[in-house]
Amino acid sequence: MRTIGLLLMSPPVVRQSAAMTGEPLRLTAGDGPWAWRTARYDCLDGAIDTLSTTFTVRQCQSRRHLGSILRTMDVNDSLAQGITFRFPGDASQPPLAIKELNPFEKGGVGTQVWDSAMALITFLKSDLAPKLPANPRVLELGAGVGVPSFELARRAASVTLTDASAPLLELCRSNGEAIRLNHDEAGLQFARLDVAQLSWGVDVVEGEDTECASGGCHRPIAPSLVGHDLVIGSDICYDESAVGGLASVIYQLQAAVTIVIGPVTRPSIKALASTLKEMRGVQVESREVTLVCTDATDHEEASAGLDGATAGGALLELHADDRQHVRSGGVHQVLIIRRQVEAEAE
Repeated sequence: MRTIGLLLMSPPVVRQSAAMTGEPLRLTAGDGPWAWRTARYDCLDGAIDTLSTTFTVRQCQSRRHLGSILRTMDVNDSLAQGITFRFPGDASQPPLAIKELNPFEKGGVGTQVWDSAMALITFLKSDLAPKLPANPRVLELGAGVGVPSFELARRAASVTLTDASAPLLELCRSNGEAIRLNHDEAGLQFARLDVAQLSWGVDVVEGEDTECASGGCHRPIAPSLVGHDLVIGSDICYDESAVGGLASVIYQLQAAVTIVIGPVTRPSIKALASTLKEMRGVQVESREVTLVCTDATDHEEASAGLDGATAGGALLELHADDRQHVRSGGVHQVLIIRRQVEAEAE
């Protein structure tokens, strides 16, 4: 399971941005995207610095801009009751509204939208993402609240969200129905959504209801989950003891392309890449992206109005000069895994 520091459980508090005060951003236990009503996430190609908690705007300018997300939190009695996601330069699409987040004790840490999910969404919308067939069939591993799946559903034929948690799957189902309704009312495409329970790793014990291979165990995979065009997962590989089970699941799903993203600081993401490379008929490509975060509470409307050509300039517009600091959302490793079933059959 993911571990979480107390700072992420602090009540959301709206603060004046560093850009407005003219002071450098200094992170404390109460600062960061979890405390900002509206946060802007920008994904950049390549790694800036894996150890820094802040970057200068000048450092960010040195990297190619891949995409942006605006995340706005609804606040009621100091608890997040919903989150809305918008994509600058994509005004034709309605926002993705995630409502009625379960408390931690009901949904675990899967109720949080982690930085890796933001990196995954922006990477998949960029020109670095592998080419997929029109209207692909998509499956998400460890979906949590399912934001990457809901964004992909706008251009997919079907999306299946999987997780070990039944409450989270029910949350995905209800959120998906509400998001579908918004798209139907706008006359826009939205994929068929399904949910399915699927788990692996240390919480799965060997027995008659499990399958074990490559140093890890997982529950049997339903035939309906096998053979998708794209399988995705964000920050699902954080426990090294679960690497074997996850690798086995990815292998047996037989997706044409699987993309897994996680912080480069986790040894488990590197172990997953090594394990998959040893499997027959599997090719693994690895690259890095950097996520940066800006308090857009006082700039939300202007930031949302940016088109695709100018979206990368938002960092400059939100800060007085290129020497000021923005928060690091971490450097993330992207594993692009291709399963060559034909080669295995020979």
